[in-house]
Amino acid sequence: NPLTKLYDPSQPISENNMPYVYKTVDDSDYIVYFGISRKLADKLVLGITPKFAYRTLADESGYGFGADISTYFEFWEKSLLGLRLHDFFSTQIFWSTGTHEIVNLGLDLEHNLAFSLFSGKIPARLFTGIDLMFESREEAANVSLGQMSMDFRAGLELNILKYVDVYAGYNTEFLTSGLGLSI
Repeated sequence: NPLTKLYDPSQPISENNMPYVYKTVDDSDYIVYFGISRKLADKLVLGITPKFAYRTLADESGYGFGADISTYFEFWEKSLLGLRLHDFFSTQIFWSTGTHEIVNLGLDLEHNLAFSLFSGKIPARLFTGIDLMFESREEAANVSLGQMSMDFRAGLELNILKYVDVYAGYNTEFLTSGLGLSI
């Protein structure tokens, strides 16, 4: 991402005082999760996932911690419904500037359905989901309803070879793809 300055910061932008790129920076998030789960009933599982984060934004960096809590319910052997309350006790990010950021909680709902293609030769899964966030995202969301916003996603997983999966999906506004290797 480019950062810009004016040639003469004491003067307004003009034809003789145009912004120029003085540096390029990257913004990134690195998160490590530790998941723990327990089967509560025959078809119901509950889990908690503590997480540690390292975030960079321009020249600043921050460390943080938080946790997600989730559950899934198996309708029948080929259909699962999942629910995740992320950042359920407000994840904290402590910045190198001495400030801190609180990440608002959100709710993810997901359904996945297992099926097969070509007379059972290619196992597949269809995923659909919705993310509910409570941070007034307005135009950044697929749907915005005041404080609450919703983003939609969908995906397909194909097990094309015994140890190889191919992924295709849609996340908010982007097409995604991937390759999984089971070793």
